[in-house]
Amino acid sequence: MGTTLTGTTPQTTYDSLIKVTDNAPLTGSLKTLTDGLGNDSALALSTGAASVTGTLAVSSNLTVDTDTLFVDAANNQVGIGTSSLFGKFNLADASNARLEATPVADGVSFEVLDSARANPLDFKVFANDITFNTKVSGSYTERMRVDSAGLVGIGTSSPSELLHLSTTLGGSSGVGTAIQITSGGAGGDQAFIGVNKGTGNGLEISVENRDIIFNTGALTPFGGTERMRITSSGNVGIGTSSPSIYSTLTLNKDGASEYSSVLATNANSTAALYVGVGGSSVGNTALRNNAYVLNASASDLILGTSDTERMRITSTGAVGIGTSSPSQKLHVEGSIALAYGSSLHAANATYTTLLETGYNGSSDFVSLYTAGNNAANATAKITMLANGNCGIGTSSPATTLDVNGDIKTSGNILLSSAGGIYFDNAASKYLDDYEVGTWTPTISFGRASVGVTYGAGNAGQYTKIGRQVTVTAFVILTSKGSSTGTARIGGLPFVIGASTGYYSAPALGAFSQLSYTGTAQGFGEVNAQTIELNEVSEAGTQTDINDTNFTNSTSFVVSFTYFV
Repeated sequence: MGTTLTGTTPQTTYDSLIKVTDNAPLTGSLKTLTDGLGNDSALALSTGAASVTGTLAVSSNLTVDTDTLFVDAANNQVGIGTSSLFGKFNLADASNARLEATPVADGVSFEVLDSARANPLDFKVFANDITFNTKVSGSYTERMRVDSAGLVGIGTSSPSELLHLSTTLGGSSGVGTAIQITSGGAGGDQAFIGVNKGTGNGLEISVENRDIIFNTGALTPFGGTERMRITSSGNVGIGTSSPSIYSTLTLNKDGASEYSSVLATNANSTAALYVGVGGSSVGNTALRNNAYVLNASASDLILGTSDTERMRITSTGAVGIGTSSPSQKLHVEGSIALAYGSSLHAANATYTTLLETGYNGSSDFVSLYTAGNNAANATAKITMLANGNCGIGTSSPATTLDVNGDIKTSGNILLSSAGGIYFDNAASKYLDDYEVGTWTPTISFGRASVGVTYGAGNAGQYTKIGRQVTVTAFVILTSKGSSTGTARIGGLPFVIGASTGYYSAPALGAFSQLSYTGTAQGFGEVNAQTIELNEVSEAGTQTDINDTNFTNSTSFVVSFTYFV
């Protein structure tokens, strides 16, 4: 119900050109009214409850209740709560704090500003990411990003984890890549990483007197139980707040039934290496109050240097040094050094010493003992001095081999040509030689043996013990030759002593084709290798045996002992 104006020229002024007096809607297209001067006239609806159906076309600005809604038709901007427009969409409160939205490449930028349009915060939604930016020197710098995969980056536009912190700040600015919690204001204790599962449990990293402390348990502010500390000097303590200054890593467990150890194992647990100490009541009694290196599995324990094995303890308890296959409880391939003054001992005996080195007041020595429970086991059995003297049954050997006791051998005792045997260590009781051998006897007449020949079996044997020589021989002639004079037996293996005290007589017998009167005898000539033959009548007269007493087939046996 209204008035229709068709083909009517408006006048200069109109009062209430269109007026609706009931609640019926305006239908059709709502057009801008132009007065008689050609000026647009605003459309005012004064009804308390008006509605528009269809299309409401506004070709100029649109204002609803001053600042409730303002549309800038020329700049395509919309304001809610403000007619001062900066972005495409402007939302302001009574103090003019505002949110502005502006299209950007591939997205929309949102700015949040205070009433003075200062301290702006910008966040953008574009290419499936959300970025948060702050303005620095008139331009925005990205501070945080949530990418399309849900990864959050602070200080990085390419987060690789659920939360990825990064910064290029640092140095004098004191800004690092961390989550910082400060307690007690400036200079107070600080935590830089906190994990809270909603129950007050988690991980806390704090700083105290330049130490870094790792806590677990109830995470009330700087609560929880300290588990690890890294001191300002770089030492690490686990289970202790005072790590040793002498160790880079200190482990501690306060409980008497607890082990304080480090465990290294492989994927299938075929080896499990523990290094640590045991409390006073731990389950393994061998480890109580003891430090240990323990392979808890049935495999070998290997120690090495320079990536090379040096020692091995097999799973059966055999120890190998220089060998990876020890066949005994201790198997060493190579030299063993025993420090000066050290001893080697056996177990389970009253007297345990096996080997001892040291100084006896006059010489360095090495002694061997027999371990056992008898007092005799306390005495060294073999001792070797620095000068090379070796004593058996004596700890003070006076000679190269000094034996206090009997010597028994099932083999030979070999003496060099320059060696001998002293009895009672007296020169007069010196035995310097023992020798056996053969010699060939000869016959001469008047110290000549022209044409003398011998038969088969003409030979002799000798034994020399020290300076005493005993010879035997069988003399066989096949021709006595043409020489004449006193008969002599020659060819003795050693020269008879040079003084008259060395005269001795031979024993002769088994004569054949040898004539003599009385008794055939003789004597060894001193300083010579001959025996002179003679005969003694029953009246005691001595005459030489000579060539006339011999035939071409004479034979006899001689035995003779003399001294050289």
